[in-house]
Amino acid sequence: MKKSLVGILCLVAVAWSDGGFKKDMQACNDKGAATCFSMAKEYGNDYPSKARVFYYKACKESYHMACKNLAITFKNQKKKYTINGVDSKDRRLCSMYGGSVCYDFGVMHASGSGAKQDQKVATSFFNEACDAGNMEGCRALGTAYAKGRGVARDISKAKALYTKACQGGNRLACGLLRRLPRH
Repeated sequence: MKKSLVGILCLVAVAWSDGGFKKDMQACNDKGAATCFSMAKEYGNDYPSKARVFYYKACKESYHMACKNLAITFKNQKKKYTINGVDSKDRRLCSMYGGSVCYDFGVMHASGSGAKQDQKVATSFFNEACDAGNMEGCRALGTAYAKGRGVARDISKAKALYTKACQGGNRLACGLLRRLPRH
C-alpha cells in the first residue's frame, strides 16, 4: 500500500511538473511580467531552472525584481569561476540579460550583499548597465563619480551621467543633478 501510494504521488508530481509548467508558461505569456514573476516565486528553490525561465521572461519585460532574482538564482549555483576576484558568471549574465542584471550585480558588489564588496567592480557593472540603457545604472555610476567610489571623483562626469539618467526618466537622478556643486 505504501509503495503504491508513493508511486501515485510521484506520478502526480511528474504530471504536475510537466503539465503544470506548460499551463503556468501559458499564463505567463498571456498575463505578463507580474504573473511570470509570481510563477517564478512559486517554483523557487524547488525547481530553480524552471524559476529562471519565468524570472527571465519577467526581466525581459522590465520587471526589475525579476532581474534581481534571476541574478541571485545564478549566483546561488554551486559551480563558480572567478576572474580577478569577480565571478565570471556575473559578467556573462550581465552581457546576456542586459542592464537590469548588470545594475543588480553592481548593487550587490557596492553593498557587499550577495557578493564581495568592491567599489571598482560595482562601478564597472554600473557602467555596463548604463551602456545597456539602464537609467538606474547611469544614476549609480553618476553617484560613483560624484563621491569618488571606485573611480576618481569627477563632477563633470557625474553631471553628464545624472543628466542622461534624468532625461531617461530617473527622478532620483534629476534631484541629484540639482544638488551637484556648480562650477
